[in-house]
Amino acid sequence: MTSPGGFAVGDVLTAADMNDLGNMATITVTATNFAGTIAARGYVLNKIAFVEIKATATGAASGAITFTLPAGYEIATTDTPIGNALFIDDSAGLNYNGVATRGATTLTVAPRVFDNGATYNRYTRWAVVNATVPMTWASPDVLSMVLCYRVA
Repeated sequence: MTSPGGFAVGDVLTAADMNDLGNMATITVTATNFAGTIAARGYVLNKIAFVEIKATATGAASGAITFTLPAGYEIATTDTPIGNALFIDDSAGLNYNGVATRGATTLTVAPRVFDNGATYNRYTRWAVVNATVPMTWASPDVLSMVLCYRVA
Protein backbone atom coordinates (compact mmCIF):
# COMPACT_ATOMS: atom_id res chain seq x y z
CA MET A 1 0.00 0.00 0.00
CA THR A 2 1.07 3.56 -0.65
CA SER A 3 1.62 5.26 2.69
CA PRO A 4 -0.80 8.07 3.55
CA GLY A 5 0.67 11.38 2.50
CA GLY A 6 3.27 9.63 0.39
CA PHE A 7 1.34 9.59 -2.85
CA ALA A 8 3.20 10.54 -6.01
CA VAL A 9 2.08 11.45 -9.51
CA GLY A 10 1.24 8.24 -11.33
CA ASP A 11 0.50 6.17 -8.22
CA VAL A 12 -2.52 3.93 -8.58
CA LEU A 13 -4.72 4.05 -5.50
CA THR A 14 -6.70 0.94 -4.78
CA ALA A 15 -9.88 0.60 -2.76
CA ALA A 16 -7.74 -0.86 0.04
CA ASP A 17 -5.56 2.28 0.00
CA MET A 18 -8.59 4.53 0.23
CA ASN A 19 -10.29 2.43 2.93
CA ASP A 20 -7.15 2.60 5.08
CA LEU A 21 -7.16 6.41 5.15
CA GLY A 22 -8.19 7.64 8.57
CA ASN A 23 -7.69 4.35 10.41
CA MET A 24 -6.46 5.33 13.85
CA ALA A 25 -3.61 3.31 15.37
CA THR A 26 -2.63 2.98 19.00
CA ILE A 27 0.20 5.38 19.82
CA THR A 28 2.37 5.76 22.91
CA VAL A 29 1.77 9.02 24.77
CA THR A 30 3.51 9.71 28.07
CA ALA A 31 2.38 12.05 30.84
CA THR A 32 4.33 14.39 33.07
CA ASN A 33 3.04 15.06 36.59
CA PHE A 34 0.02 12.79 36.08
CA ALA A 35 -0.42 9.43 37.80
CA GLY A 36 -2.65 7.24 35.68
CA THR A 37 -3.23 5.15 32.61
CA ILE A 38 -3.21 6.62 29.13
CA ALA A 39 -5.01 5.33 26.06
CA ALA A 40 -4.14 7.12 22.83
CA ARG A 41 -4.82 6.72 19.14
CA GLY A 42 -3.50 8.76 16.26
CA TYR A 43 -3.25 9.15 12.53
CA VAL A 44 -1.19 11.45 10.32
CA LEU A 45 -2.39 12.19 6.80
CA ASN A 46 0.17 14.18 4.89
CA LYS A 47 0.77 17.10 7.30
CA ILE A 48 -2.42 16.87 9.40
CA ALA A 49 -2.49 14.88 12.65
CA PHE A 50 -5.57 13.50 14.36
CA VAL A 51 -5.04 12.35 17.96
CA GLU A 52 -7.32 11.12 20.75
CA ILE A 53 -5.98 10.91 24.31
CA LYS A 54 -7.79 9.61 27.38
CA ALA A 55 -5.90 9.72 30.67
CA THR A 56 -7.53 8.14 33.72
CA ALA A 57 -6.07 9.09 37.09
CA THR A 58 -4.96 6.37 39.48
CA GLY A 59 -3.80 8.84 42.11
CA ALA A 60 -2.82 12.43 42.76
CA ALA A 61 -1.14 14.68 40.20
CA SER A 62 1.87 16.87 40.96
CA GLY A 63 2.63 20.09 39.12
CA ALA A 64 1.66 21.20 35.63
CA ILE A 65 0.30 18.28 33.59
CA THR A 66 1.60 17.76 30.05
CA PHE A 67 1.67 14.92 27.54
CA THR A 68 4.42 13.90 25.12
CA LEU A 69 3.50 12.58 21.68
CA PRO A 70 5.56 10.04 19.71
CA ALA A 71 7.95 11.03 16.90
CA GLY A 72 6.10 11.82 13.69
CA TYR A 73 3.44 13.82 15.54
CA GLU A 74 5.42 17.08 15.90
CA ILE A 75 3.18 20.13 16.37
CA ALA A 76 3.83 22.99 13.93
CA THR A 77 1.82 25.76 15.55
CA THR A 78 2.75 27.61 18.72
CA ASP A 79 0.04 30.22 19.09
CA THR A 80 -3.33 28.54 18.58
CA PRO A 81 -5.28 25.77 20.29
CA ILE A 82 -4.76 22.39 18.66
CA GLY A 83 -7.77 20.64 20.18
CA ASN A 84 -10.46 20.36 22.79
CA ALA A 85 -10.03 19.12 26.34
CA LEU A 86 -12.50 17.70 28.85
CA PHE A 87 -11.74 17.21 32.55
CA ILE A 88 -14.06 14.94 34.55
CA ASP A 89 -14.11 15.14 38.34
CA ASP A 90 -15.64 11.75 39.13
CA SER A 91 -16.23 12.26 42.87
CA ALA A 92 -17.98 15.62 42.43
CA GLY A 93 -19.80 14.68 39.25
CA LEU A 94 -18.46 17.79 37.49
CA ASN A 95 -17.04 18.35 34.02
CA TYR A 96 -14.72 21.18 32.99
CA ASN A 97 -13.98 22.30 29.43
CA GLY A 98 -10.75 23.57 27.97
CA VAL A 99 -8.33 23.47 25.09
CA ALA A 100 -5.10 21.71 24.23
CA THR A 101 -2.11 23.80 23.19
CA ARG A 102 1.45 23.07 22.16
CA GLY A 103 3.74 22.89 25.17
CA ALA A 104 7.45 23.62 25.50
CA THR A 105 8.48 21.34 22.62
CA THR A 106 6.97 20.30 19.30
CA LEU A 107 5.96 16.96 20.83
CA THR A 108 4.43 18.34 24.05
CA VAL A 109 0.69 18.90 24.53
CA ALA A 110 -0.35 21.22 27.35
CA PRO A 111 -4.01 21.01 28.41
CA ARG A 112 -5.62 24.26 29.57
CA VAL A 113 -8.93 24.70 31.38
CA PHE A 114 -11.21 27.68 30.78
CA ASP A 115 -10.93 29.85 33.89
CA ASN A 116 -12.76 32.79 35.41
CA GLY A 117 -10.46 32.96 38.39
CA ALA A 118 -12.27 30.65 40.78
CA THR A 119 -14.85 28.25 39.39
CA TYR A 120 -13.53 27.44 35.90
CA ASN A 121 -16.92 27.82 34.26
CA ARG A 122 -16.58 31.09 32.31
CA TYR A 123 -14.36 31.35 29.30
CA THR A 124 -12.36 34.46 30.21
CA ARG A 125 -8.85 32.98 30.14
CA TRP A 126 -6.92 29.70 30.21
CA ALA A 127 -5.46 28.14 33.34
CA VAL A 128 -2.63 25.62 33.49
CA VAL A 129 -3.94 22.18 34.44
CA ASN A 130 -2.05 20.95 37.49
CA ALA A 131 -2.41 18.99 40.73
CA THR A 132 -5.32 21.16 41.98
CA VAL A 133 -6.67 22.79 38.78
CA PRO A 134 -9.43 22.38 37.77
CA MET A 135 -9.79 19.96 40.70
CA THR A 136 -7.62 17.84 42.97
CA TRP A 137 -6.89 14.80 40.83
CA ALA A 138 -7.80 11.38 42.21
CA SER A 139 -8.82 7.98 40.89
CA PRO A 140 -10.81 7.68 38.54
CA ASP A 141 -10.86 11.31 37.27
CA VAL A 142 -10.43 11.66 33.50
CA LEU A 143 -8.59 14.05 31.20
CA SER A 144 -9.57 13.63 27.54
CA MET A 145 -8.30 15.51 24.50
CA VAL A 146 -9.17 15.39 20.82
CA LEU A 147 -6.50 17.04 18.68
CA CYS A 148 -6.29 18.10 15.05
CA TYR A 149 -3.28 20.14 13.98
CA ARG A 150 -0.64 20.78 11.35
CA VAL A 151 2.44 18.56 11.66
CA ALA A 152 5.84 20.30 11.66
